[in-house]
Amino acid sequence: MGFFNAHSSYLLRLAICLFCTFLYLSCTLMGLFVPFCTSIPILANLCNLWQQFATNSNNMSSNIRVNKICQYCGKEFEAKKTTSKTCSDNCAKMYYKARQRAAKVEAVIVETKQIKLKPIEDLKAKEFLSITDACELLGISRWSIWRSIKRNDIKALKIGKRTLIKRSEIDKLFA
Repeated sequence: MGFFNAHSSYLLRLAICLFCTFLYLSCTLMGLFVPFCTSIPILANLCNLWQQFATNSNNMSSNIRVNKICQYCGKEFEAKKTTSKTCSDNCAKMYYKARQRAAKVEAVIVETKQIKLKPIEDLKAKEFLSITDACELLGISRWSIWRSIKRNDIKALKIGKRTLIKRSEIDKLFA
């Protein structure tokens, strides 16, 4: 009776109950699973199925054995379930810790990348850039920026001691 499970036992009880409520209830209360309606073949079959299911449900165990390789230590082992990933409880605990550690490291790497890219994204949003900002955005030295200004490749504004470069001037260099 391998096709029975917890849900089908409920349905089987319900089917028997619909046909013969009083007799079914009296038998289940007394703990008897006997075919009480032998004169009606359908009920007799249902009672036989229920009796077989009730006797087999307590000792339903899986006899499956699958050779697998432990995800943590790499040793081959015989798994009793198809979902097993590790050969022992100790390997399972260590594998869990390794996964948690890897997830934390990955989160730190992503966070670090975001922190590194944030200043560049902020610079791209600015309309006017200082010499230092332009150097960081373009990835070149301050002297290279000053040479470009002297050659009039980049137009710059002098406000007091500060030199500002319009963002559109830098965009024109690459257009």
